[in-house]
Amino acid sequence: MVEECHCEGKLKKIMQSYSITIPLGVFEAEKCEKCKSVYFTEESMKKIEEKAKKRGIWGWNKDGKFV
Repeated sequence: MVEECHCEGKLKKIMQSYSITIPLGVFEAEKCEKCKSVYFTEESMKKIEEKAKKRGIWGWNKDGKFV
């Protein structure tokens, strides 16, 4: 997890929605109270990637093109 934001603002743990053309769910993250940047945890990113792959919106498609 990020220890501090690039703007040196304080990070607060939150649950944040995530979407890639379609909603994928709500995941654990940290949000900067100063600049509002959001940092997802490594575990959350793994879950996001897994859900996106299951829905066919992440990785290589059947035509050999990156989605």
